[in-house]
Amino acid sequence: CGATDTAFLLENGQCFVMGQNKNGQLGVGHQNPVPTPVPLVLPDNPKIRQIELGPKFSAATDEDGNLYTFGNGGTLTTMGWLGHGNAESQLRPKLVESLVEDQCRVQRVGVGEMHMTVLTTDGEVLTTGHGAYGKLGNLESIDRLYLDTVAVLTPDAYHVSDIAVGKSFNLALTRTTTAQGRGGKLFAWGKNSKGQLGSGMGLSVDTFAMQ
Repeated sequence: CGATDTAFLLENGQCFVMGQNKNGQLGVGHQNPVPTPVPLVLPDNPKIRQIELGPKFSAATDEDGNLYTFGNGGTLTTMGWLGHGNAESQLRPKLVESLVEDQCRVQRVGVGEMHMTVLTTDGEVLTTGHGAYGKLGNLESIDRLYLDTVAVLTPDAYHVSDIAVGKSFNLALTRTTTAQGRGGKLFAWGKNSKGQLGSGMGLSVDTFAMQ
């Protein structure tokens, strides 16, 4: 579920959506309310593996690990939310071609209000969109137009097993296996005004806040 929208994914890869759809985040070709379930169809109609609904835009992946985004693409002052290199909105799912060109396959995607975070099958964490509060994980507050690597979480340094995305912050879970057993670390970065990073600082920080 999103803030005002709902999607459900069937075992056969079909997806149905419904809700307010104010920003076209349901990907059905318009911005009108969708009061009853309608199919979400990706280009060339592949099976859908994951669907994430955000308050302004959404993202979906297919069974081959391709990423599609749709909804509000940005504003005059912040852009790159959809990962297409601009602020253009998309009323239907559009393939994120830069990942195809880089031969990146998506394992998991999460969407915030104005940013997106991706975990690839190679274990890379990528972010794009609005960079305020350091929520892109690049130790800066500038926007990104395309999905780019969170340098601290390289596969050489950590094995990231899962991600979670909030309105203006992110979490990444790493996994390790040693002779003493299994373990891991939790990384959090972005806005911390409500203590959502768990660091106890109560501040809006621009770096990783918890390990």
